[in-house]
Amino acid sequence: MVLDQRRLADIIDFLPDATFVVDDEGKIIAWNKAIESLTGVKADEMIGRDNRQYALPFYGKRIPILIDLALSPQQVITHQYSFLEKDNDTLIAEVYTPHLREEGVYLWAKASPLYDESGHVVGAIETIRDITKRKNAEKALWDHLHFLQVLIDAIPMPIFYKNPQGVYLGCNEAFEQCQGLSKEQVIGKTVHEIAPPNLAAIYHTADQELFRNPGVQAYESTAIFADGIKNEVLFNKATFLNADGTLGGLVGTILNISRLKHVEKALRESESKLRFLSSQLLKGHEKERRRLSMELHDDLGQTLNVLKLQIRYIEKRLRKDQEDLRVDCEYLLQYMDEIIDSVRRISRDLSPSILVDLGLTVALEHLIEEFTKNYNIKCYVDIFNIDNLFPQDSQILIFRIFQESLTNIAKHAEASQVSIEIKKQNNAVSFSIADNGKGFDLERVSTLNSTQKGLGLAAMDERVHMLDGSLNIWSQEGLGTKISFALNVK
Repeated sequence: MVLDQRRLADIIDFLPDATFVVDDEGKIIAWNKAIESLTGVKADEMIGRDNRQYALPFYGKRIPILIDLALSPQQVITHQYSFLEKDNDTLIAEVYTPHLREEGVYLWAKASPLYDESGHVVGAIETIRDITKRKNAEKALWDHLHFLQVLIDAIPMPIFYKNPQGVYLGCNEAFEQCQGLSKEQVIGKTVHEIAPPNLAAIYHTADQELFRNPGVQAYESTAIFADGIKNEVLFNKATFLNADGTLGGLVGTILNISRLKHVEKALRESESKLRFLSSQLLKGHEKERRRLSMELHDDLGQTLNVLKLQIRYIEKRLRKDQEDLRVDCEYLLQYMDEIIDSVRRISRDLSPSILVDLGLTVALEHLIEEFTKNYNIKCYVDIFNIDNLFPQDSQILIFRIFQESLTNIAKHAEASQVSIEIKKQNNAVSFSIADNGKGFDLERVSTLNSTQKGLGLAAMDERVHMLDGSLNIWSQEGLGTKISFALNVK
């Protein structure tokens, strides 16, 4: 064989992949360090060997492998590769072998013949790579995808997903049932091919809007299911991204809200009963807050103080050579002070004792002072003394309204100043809280249901209603928000 075997061996020794070379008679002439590491067989045990010695570390027997097929294309390979392809005279294959390690190994192999200057085959080279991690990752991914499909199939709500061109990529069994179509009949189709034209146009327009403005989308529409009945439905859709960050498509769900619509009607008809229930819940809530506040203040607070005294007592009894323990005691005492402060703050937030001790006016002034200090928002305050004008239950409701309003301003308004007024005229007291924040579209918010609005405004409205008042809200985007209400007094 006309090959500089020493030079060839030196070259392949630097290759990162496991590599070996045989001559035209199948004798091993090179066995690099990477294949030594892979098989645990040293080069001096393999160089010069023939009779398919190279197959033993991988398969435990002398059988034809990929390099034999590269050396002699007519060779019959009895070993079955899970994957085998040919690119000109280069062979690429994948195989699983349980012989290399106890748990088995997945291998990728590439083999090519070697030619001399005359074009005659003078040997062959095979490169082998351990792809066990990749194969395990592929299996884990397949298992994960299978699990996800089983998961969405178990969800009773119809689920579908599409690519950016609006072509269905998949769906769950609930979607199949509501459409009366199998997955195979859905995948690869557009909405125009599976929905009535008028509805398909609505769905397509909504999809395109979502693709132009990626994120989430929810809207109500109608849908005709396989039974031919028209239903009111809620579409919830969200875009998703590919691994490279490009738009991958959207995933959507269909919620049949026909029954919910009937329920909403029934709920509106029973609004007075719900109002009563709501007021009772708020009252019970305040009662429970007072109970928890007292337990925190009286029981836990006292217990913590006793514990603090005990630590102080232990500290005083320490010897001079126990300085480390003294430092630990000081640290514990500081930590106990922080816990006690936290308990006091939580207790005060649950049920402000200042309201009972000093009256509603002082309690509101303290609330505003804390708000100004914590959020660095300037407050202009004009408060008439309203102590003794309202019973205790009404006072806590008024306090909570102000507390909720200031919390909303801190969280959402992005305001730099707030104006607070409480005035008394004749037999009425008017309250107003205005900010110069970003405001919001009041008309749009008024059309939202209670879930979309959140609980803040709803809770304030309910509390004002419990006080026999009416909550007024003015807001405009960029011009701020003003909340006001008036209460009659005797």
